Amino acid sequence: MSFFDSLRHHAAARPAAAATCAAHRVISYRRLWSRIQRASARLAGEWNAAPGDIVVYRGGADQDALMLYLAAARCGARLLPVGEAPPSPHVAAMLCRHPPQVVLYADGLVPHDAWGVPVVAPLSALVATPTPCRPALIEDETRPSLITLRREADGTLRQEECSLSALQVASAAAAASFHVNGALFDARVLAQVLPVLAAGGVVDFR
Repeated sequence: MSFFDSLRHHAAARPAAAATCAAHRVISYRRLWSRIQRASARLAGEWNAAPGDIVVYRGGADQDALMLYLAAARCGARLLPVGEAPPSPHVAAMLCRHPPQVVLYADGLVPHDAWGVPVVAPLSALVATPTPCRPALIEDETRPSLITLRREADGTLRQEECSLSALQVASAAAAASFHVNGALFDARVLAQVLPVLAAGGVVDFR
């Protein structure tokens, strides 16, 4: 099965099983899949995030950030996580050259972004209310879905992209659980997280 087929299977066969957990919240596979569906519909149907578009996320590693990444990947969009601090001048300049379609920020943060972005919203707005949109999505897991930035010795930024399928190929054998300790959007961390979810395990954010 594809990664998204695996999530659908777990949501139907083991709906109450925990998919992710944090200090005060456990999200079951049924709820995780429901949130991914709603987030996908809002991104693609209401906010017009098309395949190849950039979705920027400002915030830390948590359950909703993982849900956002999976929804963006399902829409064919590319998630660019920039951390909790306002983007550096180098990142801001890059986003001026290549404006994102959507900027989402963790609840409690104040947006400092002025790139002429069509949608700037708190992360909670992604699933806060139902949406009537039912966009047709092609779940192509070979599309680039994550953008990471690496600073070179001369100060320039190198942009790297990877897909869901590439991250899963790079992973070790799936474990029953995995603890995320701060760096969710490091490709090496996602390469552990994705196989755990595909196998029906638990991703722990505590």
